[in-house]
Amino acid sequence: AFFVRDEERSNKPSVFTKKNLMETTWKIKDLALENLGQWEPSFDTELWKQKKLLHLFTQYTTQGDGERTVSTNVQPVKIIQYSSTHLFKQ
Repeated sequence: AFFVRDEERSNKPSVFTKKNLMETTWKIKDLALENLGQWEPSFDTELWKQKKLLHLFTQYTTQGDGERTVSTNVQPVKIIQYSSTHLFKQ
């Protein structure tokens, strides 16, 4: 599985999966409905190493052209807890 945020998917966090790497198509599932702007996937690496739990840190983020910063209001933080069999948000 891999996790993305893409303009073509309205900047929603999504997961692409396939059971067999030889398959030619990916299954795509949006993990949340909100637009996250220029967010890039990040997760709790220690939780993954210790318990094999994948928690994605999400927050609406902006970025200007050429890596410039863009002024924005304070944004809420959310954690998406992902499992290949169960999906739930906190």
